[in-house]
Amino acid sequence: MSGPPAIGGVTPPYLRTHAESRMVAFRWCSISHRSRRGNHMARNGSYGFGRAAFAVISATVLALGCVGPAHAVTGLAAMAITAPATTATETETYIVDAATLAALNSAVAPLPDADVEVLPELGKAIVDLTAAQATRLDATPGVTVAADEILSLADAQDSAPWNLDRLDQSTPSVGVGTQLGQYWYPHSAGSGVRIYIVDSGVWAGHPDFAGRIIDGYDAIGQLEGPTSDCNGHGTAVASAAAGTVNGAAKLATIVPVKVADCLGHASTSAVIDGLNWIAASNPADTPAAINISLGALDKDGSAGYALMEDAVATIVAQGFFVSIAAGNEGFGDAVPEACQFSPARTPTAFTAGAADAWLDEAGVEGRAWFSNAGSCVDAFAPGVNIMTASLNGAPDAPRDGTSFGAPMVTGLAALHLADHASDTPQQTTDALLASAQTGALADTPARRLDSTIHYDSSTSASTVVTPSPNLLVRTPAPVPPTPGAVANFRSSARTATSLTFAWDEPTDVRLTIEGGGRAAAFVNVAGTEHTFTGLTGTTTYTVTATALSDGLLGATSTTLAAITSVGILATATPTISGTMKVGYVLTATAGVWGPPTVTLRAQWYRSGVAIAGATARTYKVGPADVGKAISVRVTGSRAGYTTATSASSARTVVVLGSLVAPTPTISGTRRSGYTLTANGIWGPGAVALTYRWYRSGVPIKWATAKTYRLTYADRFDTIRVRVTGIKTGYTGVGRYSAPTVRIP
Repeated sequence: MSGPPAIGGVTPPYLRTHAESRMVAFRWCSISHRSRRGNHMARNGSYGFGRAAFAVISATVLALGCVGPAHAVTGLAAMAITAPATTATETETYIVDAATLAALNSAVAPLPDADVEVLPELGKAIVDLTAAQATRLDATPGVTVAADEILSLADAQDSAPWNLDRLDQSTPSVGVGTQLGQYWYPHSAGSGVRIYIVDSGVWAGHPDFAGRIIDGYDAIGQLEGPTSDCNGHGTAVASAAAGTVNGAAKLATIVPVKVADCLGHASTSAVIDGLNWIAASNPADTPAAINISLGALDKDGSAGYALMEDAVATIVAQGFFVSIAAGNEGFGDAVPEACQFSPARTPTAFTAGAADAWLDEAGVEGRAWFSNAGSCVDAFAPGVNIMTASLNGAPDAPRDGTSFGAPMVTGLAALHLADHASDTPQQTTDALLASAQTGALADTPARRLDSTIHYDSSTSASTVVTPSPNLLVRTPAPVPPTPGAVANFRSSARTATSLTFAWDEPTDVRLTIEGGGRAAAFVNVAGTEHTFTGLTGTTTYTVTATALSDGLLGATSTTLAAITSVGILATATPTISGTMKVGYVLTATAGVWGPPTVTLRAQWYRSGVAIAGATARTYKVGPADVGKAISVRVTGSRAGYTTATSASSARTVVVLGSLVAPTPTISGTRRSGYTLTANGIWGPGAVALTYRWYRSGVPIKWATAKTYRLTYADRFDTIRVRVTGIKTGYTGVGRYSAPTVRIP
């Protein structure tokens, strides 16, 4: 058999011919679907794997999972397989689809129950048919019959690990040394969200899953069940999605859905069966994300792959977020389109490519050399040196592949859904794309970001460039902001052996001190004041304050130089002069402090509580001071001396003030029909005034305004007015005017 055509003059290693490839013997991977498939296992003697033994592979294996030893690509693969010949009566597994569930039930009704499994949640059936039966059923109007297709997954190689830390970075990582070394994620951490791992099962005994893995579903009928894994791929994938140590969503619930056997072989029917179980079993109102790190190259538009993609689209439409690996067929400048791989090309699922932190070992991020690309990729995720769980107590191991980029996306989706449980898959996708880092991945001639080849129906490929999104997924939780500056940093007190520093905010600060022959040392302070002790007298120390938040230092620092003191200030007891009455001004006299040129600052107190803003030498008594004792404290400071404070004795309780209350006068013509006006200026400031007019000493009904209009009833009587003043903090006062002459 001749080899495939070369691209750019080089025979691509990912399209090895039969002569170039090793001969690999394996079993058919028509997966045993519980008792319905038992006749296949008995007939073929292939316990646990289903139908007849696999033939020798005579075509290329295109991997989707991990990079194996010596850069051999291994993982989830589509295999062109030469099957054993079948007799006219021998059955094979098919997938049946119809326009409605009723039409589907009607189409398969004539078949024996033992050979039919209807999947009502996805509107499909898995049936065992002879070739003639399949042809007749496919001819039924509105019914599609597709042969079961083969998928595969395999092992991974050891290499240097790349931490989860990249997921919370806001700038490209030019080497490990520039990363923070911490993985930031929402406090909910995926709690309350189910992550379904559609893979080879998950080994429940690994401590990375302790207390968070529940029994799932076995679509291939292995006795060990879904919480076992004889391949290791599913365990590693689950670890990347939700491991306590290795995963993105550390509190999510892990549900294994086993669709692949110990050799990493899966089928489209097993995947469809597993998705149907998820749709039927997920508790109501429980947010869920599904990870599918498997797939296959589909150059010819296989109906089986199309039905699997339809099943994925159906479960997405039912509200499940699905993350799928893009595939690992890239090599050199040949980068396949993810749109030619199933189910990665499902439009409503999230397809993840793999990113590499060290592009060509130059410290620049880019597409991983093996990752598929193109327009069907939604974004890239870290996919090289991903630390994952191993089987049976073996040490955790780093792995490569889009198989491990996809579960990182699944984990990030779980983080989002834990805090937005009602979001649709599209809203979750939009949130992940909105938080993704744009432009982080380099596009170089040696490592193209876009896809560059397209396969035709044969083994050849043509050069077709399809753009990829330059997006690198990040955790939906914001990276903690860099702390700001320390506000009002100051030296507040000193002694011969100590220095005290204070600031207004924040309450988490790192102070670094040096001087006096001692090496620089720092202390993290929770509060707004700190005293350094054990210092040398009459020595200058330099102290730098930097804001601190969750282990991150602020970009701005404030530095002060301070000298330990040896002198003691001479102080005096302050006195207060002035009237202790609302509206009056009190004056503080500090007395004589020394030695000369002592800086003094006053603080007034109301019954022992500092009055905000009252730091001047004088203080005006206000209404809030009524019934309270007023005092003042004076603080003196001088370079080289200990700061000192002295307080006055409290003055007597403040009493109500006295209003300026003049005797009212009356203006206006004293004659019926004319208006009289009460006059007088009250104080201090605005005073609330009320009025009452009298006729020959008797109150006039309704006459309570500042003015009064004389009437015929006022003839031959005298008129006078009483004005009453009221103001908070002052004693109310009433004043009468002199009576007018008798009104003619």
